[in-house]
Amino acid sequence: MLFIVILIIILALVQVIFVDQIYQYAKTQQTIDVTHTIASNLSSDKLEENLDALSEHSDYCVRILDLNNKEYYVNSENSSVCGYIVSDTRELAEMYVRAIENDGVGILISEEQYAYPTSNLFNNKYSTAEAYKSITVAEIGYMGGNEFLLLVSSKVSVVGELKRVFISQLFIVSAILVVISSFLAYFMAKKISSPIIKINNSAKQLALGNFDTVFEGTGYLEIEELNDTLNYAKNNLARVEKLRNEFVANMSHDLRTPLTMISGYAEMMKDIPGENKPENIQVIIDECARLNGLINDSLTLSKLQTNNDPLQIDAFNLTLTIQDIVTRVTTLLHDDSYMITFVYDQEVWVEADSVKINQVVYNLLLNAIHYSGINKTIVVKQEVIGNNVRIEVIDSGKGIKEEDIDKVFNRYYQSRNRCNNKGSGLGLSIVKSVLELHKSDYGVTSIVNEGTTFYFALEKIKE
Repeated sequence: MLFIVILIIILALVQVIFVDQIYQYAKTQQTIDVTHTIASNLSSDKLEENLDALSEHSDYCVRILDLNNKEYYVNSENSSVCGYIVSDTRELAEMYVRAIENDGVGILISEEQYAYPTSNLFNNKYSTAEAYKSITVAEIGYMGGNEFLLLVSSKVSVVGELKRVFISQLFIVSAILVVISSFLAYFMAKKISSPIIKINNSAKQLALGNFDTVFEGTGYLEIEELNDTLNYAKNNLARVEKLRNEFVANMSHDLRTPLTMISGYAEMMKDIPGENKPENIQVIIDECARLNGLINDSLTLSKLQTNNDPLQIDAFNLTLTIQDIVTRVTTLLHDDSYMITFVYDQEVWVEADSVKINQVVYNLLLNAIHYSGINKTIVVKQEVIGNNVRIEVIDSGKGIKEEDIDKVFNRYYQSRNRCNNKGSGLGLSIVKSVLELHKSDYGVTSIVNEGTTFYFALEKIKE
């Protein structure tokens, strides 16, 4: 609609406001061309015959004078055309001077009064006199070796009536354009807005928590892309909502168990004489430690997933770090008959967040301890492959089913799917978040009843 308005404004400027200037310029150029043609044919034997024909069949009036102001030719038959030709001696002298100063061509535009006819459907009549303009072009020419002044005049037709015609046409054309553009705008808007309305309605359903809604907007490519993007966002929101519900349920379950144990043993020690035993106190201590670990792991995972715990990159000896972890864990478990072996062929340095990589190795090792099976054998393996170092933590437990491999890094997988209530169930989720921050390759392979291997890789550097 704005485009149509601009188009109508341009038409109004050209046909109404600037029509005088445009027409006057075109008429002036046309009169100059006619003057040049006559001047180049002054020596023709049929000069007068051609000039009479020109005056008869056009609105040009021609006058030829010598330098003594003696007329050689003048067309006076058509007074309506030649009534405005230059005749005053002063004006003739002025035209001559203009012609000399402008390379042989002088132009004079004068304004006169003229009564022109108007008509309508009911009567024909003459209007009052209206100003019009005449154009006179002067050129110096030569005939028989003598210098002559050639004057060609033409009337710039009155455009007042023409303007009124243009204005009437402009109103008609504008009305047609507005009607057409209105229908066009309506259909285009309907075509564009219909899928957007559908998408908007689906978005309202999504805002109300209805994750079953489907975005079905079609039409333009951009709308289809928006439709696909919103469907993708909807699926992600549904997954996040599902994870949130599972998180609340799992946290409630895992927090309730140690709190129940702590409360139960404390009440028992308070109400029953002689139950204030070291083993009962140890149960309370163990459950408090478990509760504290669960809360700490939850906070750690939350920081990692919200980027509130940025990486602190530094260079460190990965081999010695792993060896130190293995030694400390082995010392803590010396009474439980665990066999933990660290296998490597060279010391390797890496650039990473040493604290977080330490946490990764520690969590993978504790996970292997929880699921190492009856023989309690665990192998930590370091292998250099090209520019990377690959760390593997291998247990000899019951393994993981193939359909569950993709789930092991999910929250609470071990406590709810692997039937083990040791740990917080967030260790592998923390491992995943840390390794993704490092843009590290990681994964898990497993064979049922033979064992599981967790691995990750980092780029090694020179010492």
